[in-house]
Amino acid sequence: MKPLLIYIILNLILLVLVLIVGTDREAIGPNWIRFSPTTNSAHDLIYMFIMITICAIIGGVFVGYVLGPLYLYAHKKFIGRKMIYGVQDKEKPEKFKKYFLKGLFPALMAINFALMFAFTSWVQRIAINNSIDEESAMLTLLALLALMTGISMGIFSSVWFLLDAGIVYTNKEKVKDLAHPTEVRSVGGWYNYLLKGYAGISVILSFYGFFWYMFEVMEIAKGVEGMNIMFIVFYPTLPIVITVLSFPALILLDITHNYRKKYILKIAEKIGISGPLADPLDIR
Repeated sequence: MKPLLIYIILNLILLVLVLIVGTDREAIGPNWIRFSPTTNSAHDLIYMFIMITICAIIGGVFVGYVLGPLYLYAHKKFIGRKMIYGVQDKEKPEKFKKYFLKGLFPALMAINFALMFAFTSWVQRIAINNSIDEESAMLTLLALLALMTGISMGIFSSVWFLLDAGIVYTNKEKVKDLAHPTEVRSVGGWYNYLLKGYAGISVILSFYGFFWYMFEVMEIAKGVEGMNIMFIVFYPTLPIVITVLSFPALILLDITHNYRKKYILKIAEKIGISGPLADPLDIR
C-alpha cells in the first residue's frame, strides 16, 4: 500500500536525522517535553513523532463516532430546519485516493491550534521543562502537536463520517415561493468547506507571526551550530510531516468505511433521515 510505504520512508528519514542530531553534543540537550519518558531532546523528537501517529489514530478513528452524529443533529436542528434530508447511496471505491490532501487540512488545523497556545506562559510551563526562554514557544509548539493532531483529526474525521454515509439535503421546500435556485448539498461537504477554509486561512496568518518570532530566535541561537538549519528546514515542513504521520489513521478510516457508514445511517434514521431525496432539484 503506497501511503503506508510513504509513512515508513518518512519515519526512517526522520529517525536518521534525529540520530545525526543526537551525535552532536552541542545540539543535543536534556528532554524538553514535560511528560516524555525520554532523557534527551533527540529522543523527545522520536517520542513526538510516535505520539502524533497514535493521537491521529485515536482522534481520527474513535472521535468521529461521537462528533459525527452531533454534527448531523446540529445541522438538521439549526441549519436545515426548512430543508429536506435524504441519503445518496454510493459504493465505496476499490482504491482510496488523495490520502495526502485529505490529511493536509487536519495537519494545518493542528499547527494553528498549537500556535494559538505556544506563546501562552502557563501552557509553556505545563508542556515543557525549564528551557531557554527565547525558545520556549518553539518547543511548546512541538510539544503540543500530538495532542492538537488528535483533536483536529477528530474534528475532520467526523465530517468524513457524514461524507461516507452520503447524507444530503435540499432547499427545495425553503425556496419554493422564492426566485432562488434549488440546491442539493452534502451535510459533510458543508462542514468540510467550512473547516478547510478555517484551517487554511488561519494557519497562514498564524505562521506569518510565528516565522517573525522564529527569525528572532535564530539571531539569539546563531551561535549554536545546526540550530538555524533545523529552524529553516524543519518548521516549514511541519504540515507535510504531520500529514504523512497521520496516514495510519487514514488507512484505518478507509478500512472501516462500510462500518462507519452503517453507524451514521442508523443515527440518521433515528432523527428522521432515510431513503433518497425525491426529485431533489424539482426538475419536471
